Amino acid sequence: MSLLFLAKTIPILPGPECSPLIEQKKYPEIFQVVSDCVGRENLVDFIREQFEKVNSHSELTDLLASFPFVFYLTTNYDNLIKKSLEKNGIAVTSLYNDPESLNIIASHTRNVVVKLHGDISRPPTLILTSNDYRKIKVDSSFEYFRMKLQSVFHMFDVLFVGYRLSDSHFEMMLEELSNVLKGVVPYLRLFQMQQLFKLKTGD
Repeated sequence: MSLLFLAKTIPILPGPECSPLIEQKKYPEIFQVVSDCVGRENLVDFIREQFEKVNSHSELTDLLASFPFVFYLTTNYDNLIKKSLEKNGIAVTSLYNDPESLNIIASHTRNVVVKLHGDISRPPTLILTSNDYRKIKVDSSFEYFRMKLQSVFHMFDVLFVGYRLSDSHFEMMLEELSNVLKGVVPYLRLFQMQQLFKLKTGD
């Protein structure tokens, strides 16, 4: 059984002080700077406004929704993958990064979208800043989060989509994966987005 792990898309924040960080794609650090300057609530409001301007349709999520994954893990703050699944006639439930939601995930889990970095409509669940990323890696309040991630890697084959190899959260997930495998070499293959389309169409 396979599940899909979909990485987030990020609206770019304005401001010359963020330019070097934007060039290096260090988005958690950008969000930390902005949060420290204007407050987390204002940062969340800004991001919500940016998502409202973005096209509510995604060709990529439509493609991914057409594959027979048993369920989806995503770090996206939006609901594009859920909308694409529902457009395909698949009713799905959204789960979040709190222990109560994560406790639902088991080997028989089907038709859920697990929002590991939260939802823009639920600010308390959001993983935005570099401090937030530090918490999910080491803070005791996210210990169950890390344990559940390990169990997911143990129970399912996982396809990661949209990550850069230098992504800090992707690095954390690979560390969790190595803890599960305990010396067993995993099968890894890198795809460009165009290759996913070809894989589906057979071109």
